[in-house]
Amino acid sequence: MRQLDRKRIRARYGPWALVAGASEGIGRAFSEQLAAAGLNVVLTARREGPLTSLATELEQRFGIHAHPVAIDLARPDLDTAIRTAVGDRDIGLLVYNAC
Repeated sequence: MRQLDRKRIRARYGPWALVAGASEGIGRAFSEQLAAAGLNVVLTARREGPLTSLATELEQRFGIHAHPVAIDLARPDLDTAIRTAVGDRDIGLLVYNAC
């Protein structure tokens, strides 16, 4: 991706994106594209192993920060759990790919 495009994407969405359902398929593809665009990513899915592997891969390939969060998105306290996991990261883009 061209440097100009990366700057535009960061200017529009800020430094962080959150991808729900990030460990495989379309969610993984979105995670890779966002990282390639220079966005740091919070990755969520139920299984910790694949998330941790993806986070490491994205950091090495694209030089971004990736924060894996293993969480069941059907849990009743999801809003509190996500806020805690995200912390003070400025999330400007949400990809909700989980079902």
